[in-house]
Amino acid sequence: MPPPRTRAGGARARTGLVLANRALGAGLQFGVIIAVGRFAGARTLGGYLAFAALVRLVGIAVSFGQPWYVLRSIAQSDERGDPHGARAILQGSIRTLTRTYALVAAIGVPIALAVVLARGHGGAGAVLLVLTALSVGGLAFGQVGIDALKARGRTQSALFLEFSIAPAFVIVWAAMTSTGGGDATIAGLAGAHTLGTLVSAGGSYLLWARDHRVRFGSAKPGVSGEPVAPQGRSLFSFGVTNLLVVAGPSLPQVLLPFVMTLADVGRVGAAIRLTSIPGVLVVGLSSLYAPRFARLAVAGDRPELRKALRESQTWIATLFLPFAVAFILVPEMIVPVLGPDFAGTETALRILGIGQLVNALTGLAPMLLNMCNAEVYVVMATSVSVVGMGAATIVAGATWGVVGAATGYAGVVALRNALIYGKALRVIRSGPLVPDRAVTQAAGTESSRAEGTV
Repeated sequence: MPPPRTRAGGARARTGLVLANRALGAGLQFGVIIAVGRFAGARTLGGYLAFAALVRLVGIAVSFGQPWYVLRSIAQSDERGDPHGARAILQGSIRTLTRTYALVAAIGVPIALAVVLARGHGGAGAVLLVLTALSVGGLAFGQVGIDALKARGRTQSALFLEFSIAPAFVIVWAAMTSTGGGDATIAGLAGAHTLGTLVSAGGSYLLWARDHRVRFGSAKPGVSGEPVAPQGRSLFSFGVTNLLVVAGPSLPQVLLPFVMTLADVGRVGAAIRLTSIPGVLVVGLSSLYAPRFARLAVAGDRPELRKALRESQTWIATLFLPFAVAFILVPEMIVPVLGPDFAGTETALRILGIGQLVNALTGLAPMLLNMCNAEVYVVMATSVSVVGMGAATIVAGATWGVVGAATGYAGVVALRNALIYGKALRVIRSGPLVPDRAVTQAAGTESSRAEGTV
């Protein structure tokens, strides 16, 4: 049977718990910047951030659309009262991901190893390559398992696994090496990050399996039987959108080492990460609102969709306000915490803070469009923004340094989110929310239930 509707008071309490969980993750991400920046310096931080950004880019490319497909499909399958279909969706996604990861590893690792050896990096480069491959696998499989937990309403566990485990491992490693009298190296930080991603991935599947067993036991197939194979269009749109969303903040950190020193990359990366910390809270709200958007779209409830979007705007704007004050008005109070290597990044923090403020005011418009099957527009807008962001950040960074890179990044972030918000309002007002066949299937499911009660 479908999950029960949540009352308003329960929804507010649940949202508060999600935000508290995300505050923990945001604090740990802030802790990574401080710990690595103070214990190892801007150069090591720049190398680690480049590693983490590359892992995230490749991992999202490998999982290509599967996490968001699992999130939407399991939520909709549960809404139709079909737990067997939900389990089959997750199993099919894992099989697809296993084939993709094996293929990418078989082709990519030998090529990357040849490049590493040809450039004379030797054993250290080979170690980083192995860690990258393992971390990519942990992230790709972990994203699918974590989004499956979100679809089941296990938001707290999912968010803790997604955003708190890896940063905690990195902080502990940096602190241990510093306490022991040594310096945290890029390879050591990469190893801690990799271990964290693998623990998160394994934990997500163990929790989902336990949740499914507790909820449904050995439930037989529901009314819809075996789930329909994923739509190629949806998987492509989800994959491209998620990759582009990740490429926005990650690509500059991967490319900037070609035009700036690693120390400057660390300064830019620290500023981007700090101003993106409120966005980590936004991801927590996305985990809560995405299944709600999907269910309201299937039900065709436009007033509730509009209400949900406005709620997300209120939450996010309220959460970002104290950060906006800190980043835009008094960045001089933040920079000294990072250590002496980061002097002079106050202007970059101001610029990036303004860009993220625009982002906060638009709420969860991108996720609403994805859950309402209007993901094509998100793909188009994000594609243009990523190309523009990459070009603007690299060109401005090479010309004007840290401030230039921050300006190029912030400008494109603000423009993209303003355009997507306008589209979300148009879809809620009069656009199609789900394909016609999805509405027909939902109606057929309700008819089957009604006939079964006669």
